[in-house]
Amino acid sequence: MGQHWTVAEPTTIDVAETVAELEVTLVRGRVDVVAGDGPGSRVEVHALTGRPLEVELSGRRLKVGYRNLGFAGFAEKFRLFRSDESADVQITVPADVALKLAVVKADGLVAGLRGPAKVSTVSGPVVVDQCTGDLTVSTVSGELVVRDHTGDVTSSSVSGVVTLAGDVPVIKASTVSGDLALDLTSTPRTAKVSAVSGDVVLRAPDVDRLTLKLSAASGRVTVDGVEQADRHHKGVVLDGVKPLGTAVVSVVSGDVTVLERGAPDDAATDGPGTTDGRDA
Repeated sequence: MGQHWTVAEPTTIDVAETVAELEVTLVRGRVDVVAGDGPGSRVEVHALTGRPLEVELSGRRLKVGYRNLGFAGFAEKFRLFRSDESADVQITVPADVALKLAVVKADGLVAGLRGPAKVSTVSGPVVVDQCTGDLTVSTVSGELVVRDHTGDVTSSSVSGVVTLAGDVPVIKASTVSGDLALDLTSTPRTAKVSAVSGDVVLRAPDVDRLTLKLSAASGRVTVDGVEQADRHHKGVVLDGVKPLGTAVVSVVSGDVTVLERGAPDDAATDGPGTTDGRDA
């Protein structure tokens, strides 16, 4: 049997059953999704304006959001809501839960999860912190920050700035006009990045062991402080020494910058002044 709560005022809901999937849709306000220590879950509604929130447990799936605002098509449906409708919610779930989070103008935080996650925002800023597993993030104009992540990442943006840091073996990222910064703690196996007018920065250890395929139609391509020639048309190809992976970056009018990430003790001092010793 499922359970359902209609929340019209600040309250706390404890869910004893083990939750395997969490689906959250919010328009305005703030939502924090954090990993708990035990098998139970908790939904804390700290503030609420406008229509009630609906909390529903069906099997092992927990849903938190507004009636008639499902995860699919949430961005189109939010126009039905008044400008004063918002909620401040914190949700604690088991760390291995599978997450779907969609916000429109709300701030979002996802912290400590170890399951697959899909995170979407229209214009609200969202932070994904210290999570593990496959991650898919998308934004229209809101800022997306992924910190200390472990696992593959797929990212898409229209004009929102995306910053991604962590141990990410496989990256697929696209942006129209938003800048994209990748600060990786390990050499990626595969990184495929595309942009129209956004700038792309890739920082990783052992850049000299990456096969780099970089192109910019009207922007600059710089590798460890050295601007590369013949960046147009065919682009720049730098073959790694005993390559560990491949990074393909293609932009139209933005700039491409690739930097070597030093050891932790050197991270504060390494920068664009060094070269990787390879010729284009």
